[in-house]
Amino acid sequence: MIALFRQRPWLWVVVAFLILFAAWGAFFTLAIKFQPEKIEAPNADSEVQNPSH
Repeated sequence: MIALFRQRPWLWVVVAFLILFAAWGAFFTLAIKFQPEKIEAPNADSEVQNPSH
């Protein structure tokens, strides 16, 4: 197997990209699974129409 990488050094780049894609996939999977609770933002138009001052 080491001989395969010695004969074709470009395979290291392919392996590195595969590891990178796997890491990003795991990151997004965990981010979606453990996403924070959604908070509704106040409507910006309501402050213009009803100022609190």
